[in-house]
Amino acid sequence: MTTYDNLSRAYLTISSILLAGTYMKDNQFRKLSVNTAEVSCTFIRDDKEHEVSIYDLVVGNLTRVKIGMIIPADGLIVKQTVSKSTKAAKQAKATCKKGSLHSGNDKCNPFMLSGAKVEEGNSSMIVCVVGK
Repeated sequence: MTTYDNLSRAYLTISSILLAGTYMKDNQFRKLSVNTAEVSCTFIRDDKEHEVSIYDLVVGNLTRVKIGMIIPADGLIVKQTVSKSTKAAKQAKATCKKGSLHSGNDKCNPFMLSGAKVEEGNSSMIVCVVGK
C-alpha cells in the first residue's frame, strides 16, 4: 500500500464521521423546531377560554399570562395579581403590583414585551402588537 492509499482512507473515514455527526445534529434541530412551533396560549373571547397557537394570535385578543410562560406578543396588562417578568429576554418588565394599575402610581409599567418570561403572578393582557 502506498501513502496515497492510506491518506485516502483516512480522509474518507474522517469525512464519514463528520458527515454522520452533522446529520445527527440536523435531525435534533428539526425535532426541536417542531416542538417550538407547537407552543400555544389561552385567550378569552365571549367569556370563554380558547387554546390557540401563538402564531394565530391577533391584535385585540385578551390573553391569559401565567407563571413560567413566555409572553407570546407585546401587550398591555388589563387584569392581574402581582406580575413580574424577567429582564433577560428583550429587557421586558412589568412592575405593577396588585391594584396599582389604576392607583395613579407613576412607577407602574403595565406593558409586557414579547419574549419575556413571567416570574410571578397571573394576569390578563390585551395583545397590542403581533409579528416579528
